[in-house]
This record gives sequence, C-alpha cells and structure tokens, in this order.
Amino acid sequence: MDQFYTEYQWNEFLQPLVAEISWAKHLVIMAKCKDVQEKQFYILATKKRTIVEYALKDSNQPIGIATYSLSSQLPEPYQNMLPNGEEIVAKLSVLMSE
Repeated sequence: MDQFYTEYQWNEFLQPLVAEISWAKHLVIMAKCKDVQEKQFYILATKKRTIVEYALKDSNQPIGIATYSLSSQLPEPYQNMLPNGEEIVAKLSVLMSE
C-alpha cells in the first residue's frame, strides 16, 4: 500500500485513473511497469480489457500478433500519390541548388 500511495499520490496522470481498475490489477501494473507512460497505458487498456496479466507477461513483446506481407508494388490507389524516380531526382536537384 505504501508503494501504491508513493507512486500515485502526486502523479497528475495516474491519480485520476486509480479508481478505474481493481487493486489486484494495480499490483500487477506496479510490479511490471517501470515508467509513468507504461503504467498509464496499461491502466487505460485494462479499463477496456479484463485480462491485464496476459498483456504484461512479457512487456518487451508486442501485444497481440500482427500479420503482414511484403509486396514489391504499392496498391493501385496509392501508386499515383507518390512521386516517381525522375520526379524525386528533379526535386532533389532543385533543393541542392538552393
């Protein structure tokens, strides 16, 4: 309880969030998280999720699993948004001459 008081009493970001989650979840967050931003993130995430212990098992790993694939070409809608190689060279030469 002393650690709880010490960590949350004067912290303007964490203090309003104290009543948002249970005491048991605060204990896990205090044990696993080292900085204020990380604690704030998990307190807010816990309000939306009930299983904070799963997310904090290894705080160095991303939460959830992201799948992606690499492609050699941009999707059709985005191809016209970016300059081509010649346009980039022209813009860089203008910048270099200034």
